[in-house]
Amino acid sequence: MSVVEWLAAFVWTLGECFKCESSGVPVTAYGAMEGPRGTVRLFTCQSCTFRMECRYSNVLAGTHRPAIRPLRSPEQFF
Repeated sequence: MSVVEWLAAFVWTLGECFKCESSGVPVTAYGAMEGPRGTVRLFTCQSCTFRMECRYSNVLAGTHRPAIRPLRSPEQFF
């Protein structure tokens, strides 16, 4: 299956990506987080969906290699 066919299999609507925080972009439902106050549905854009699916399918297959250059340095998280 090509990347185009794979992306076309998802239902896309305009919204905000929980991963990169882009808004007004095509997003798809990716999962949910549950907490004491309820459940929050998570949506990802096409780029983040593809990146996470590749990463975690490689993790599960035992072939994942950490990025040489991370997207953000640890200092940017705080």
